[in-house]
Amino acid sequence: MNTSQGRRAGAVRHPSIEILGVADCPNVAAAARRVARCLDRLGLAIAVEHRIGDFPSPTVLVDGVDVTSAPVSAVAACRLDLPTEQMIATAIERAAGIDVSARHP
Repeated sequence: MNTSQGRRAGAVRHPSIEILGVADCPNVAAAARRVARCLDRLGLAIAVEHRIGDFPSPTVLVDGVDVTSAPVSAVAACRLDLPTEQMIATAIERAAGIDVSARHP
């Protein structure tokens, strides 16, 4: 875990994180790896809920909001717009209240 970057200000809250997917979607595992890397980089230990059902797959939600800013729908579909690690990290930082002003370029 990397917590030495000086990006924390005050108490950090732990937002809910969910990965939604359809059964056997090959991209769910890639999205889960990206989420895990972001949590590790941010030094956060947050449980990630995995839900299988009729969703655009994969969808990463932080506090119920899709990190790609797409509206959440209940239609099973393969997503081509996989969230980037930057999208995921930014959503987690905002929801957790992590101060990003000290982020180095």
